Amino acid sequence: MGGSGVDLATRAQLEFPRKVTADISCSMEEHLSGKHISRAVIEGENGRVTLENPLAPHKGNKIVVEDADGSREEYFSGESTYFHQLQHFLAVLNGTATPLTGGDDAVNNIQLIDDIYRAAGVPLRGLG
Repeated sequence: MGGSGVDLATRAQLEFPRKVTADISCSMEEHLSGKHISRAVIEGENGRVTLENPLAPHKGNKIVVEDADGSREEYFSGESTYFHQLQHFLAVLNGTATPLTGGDDAVNNIQLIDDIYRAAGVPLRGLG
């Protein structure tokens, strides 16, 4: 927690059906220090995929695939993820696309954040 009572860093382990787990962490402290680290690592029985900078790939990115055959790296170019989100949002408004997620997805995400705050002993804020 920061001096103003705002959470600066959070780490949690999530448990899903069939013994699937996820470790997540985020930190505003990284941004305050000028560092930007964004990474997603997906591990399975047959290998691992690491996504370097999936949130701002236009500022540099890498996908590393590791399996029994070895390791390979891939890079891609294009606009920011926010650009693509805005394009999809506009297409939904224009009636040329259907939403990829809906209200239930947003509510579930907020519920998860609240659950993580409760588990960490962080007071919840908001309306009501």
